[in-house]
Amino acid sequence: MSSKRKAEDVLLKAKEVFEETTQGQVTITVNHVSANGEEVQKNFGQVWKRAQIEMRIKKTERGIPFPDLIEEGSEVCDVCRFKPWVHEDLLKIMRIDAAPRPERLCKVCWELRKEGKGVELDKVRGKSNFVALLRADGDDVGKTLSGGKFKEPGKSNTPSRLSTLSDLIHRVCEDKLQKTVANYGGYCLFAGGDDVLAFVPGENALEAARSMASQFREEMAEGCTMSIGVAFFHYALPVYTGLEAANHLLRKAKESGRNRVAFAIIGGTGATLNELEKVNPRTWEELDEILRIVSFMRKSGVASSQIRRIASIAEKEPEKAEVFVKYLMGRRVIDWREGEKFLSYLKTGLLYDAFLVYNAFWRT
Repeated sequence: MSSKRKAEDVLLKAKEVFEETTQGQVTITVNHVSANGEEVQKNFGQVWKRAQIEMRIKKTERGIPFPDLIEEGSEVCDVCRFKPWVHEDLLKIMRIDAAPRPERLCKVCWELRKEGKGVELDKVRGKSNFVALLRADGDDVGKTLSGGKFKEPGKSNTPSRLSTLSDLIHRVCEDKLQKTVANYGGYCLFAGGDDVLAFVPGENALEAARSMASQFREEMAEGCTMSIGVAFFHYALPVYTGLEAANHLLRKAKESGRNRVAFAIIGGTGATLNELEKVNPRTWEELDEILRIVSFMRKSGVASSQIRRIASIAEKEPEKAEVFVKYLMGRRVIDWREGEKFLSYLKTGLLYDAFLVYNAFWRT
């Protein structure tokens, strides 16, 4: 909040500092609304809501950014693959063909490399060589900040309450969820507001996502939930492969009712939007069940080949999968007790999802 006279100067300075810090690679939209003291005191929720609406309108007025054209025949940066390269990193050799050479970077990527704060995926990958990119976002936080949650206990959305709630959300993501990611062997690329973007070893990703969502909900006194998109991909693939998929999966989780997780295991050629659209987001309770099934598959005495056959049939024809399991039980190919477990897991409709996780990370 600021006086009307100073508001424009404050916003322009904030915009200048932000875009200078990001070297012009990221822009920011700033706006303000005016309100008298009585309106701020008695009806701040509506002031906040009006500010949000005007911000959305202003964002739609932004021009479409066009990339700077590069000369024909120019070689682009090995990292961003967008700008012409101007520096060579002699400490990192690219073994892309029979003639290895230093990695070539544009000016911006070179400056970022010198900062030394990046994450190397080969240090995050698990035994499977998969990493997971987690894109987490709080649910209905905008509604909460506009006063919707305060109305439930009959309280008004005052600036002090809004500031306290905003600080709490930011502190949870920036501090506690960062530590949660680290506990699972991962690294946060960004944590602030109600957003988290992190790399986690593939084997740990779903448990990390479950823990993050649970902690966020507990810290918010069950008043806010979190949705997460989890994209698994081989560490040698371009990062944007995982980022685009994680963003799409998070959107799927939000559109399916929020307070959910959507995950996909991306093959060596990447994943198409059509493939990602087929992903079925799961509730956190369903994820718990999926992880229980994975644990059972890992510990059972059933051969991986038989688990694969059961799961493959279950994907398309669950009834036939049930018959097949009973057949294996009758032939004593699988233990009776383990067969009963398979039959119970088939009824959940989650066995195939669990198999995908088991097959990627735990199959021997």
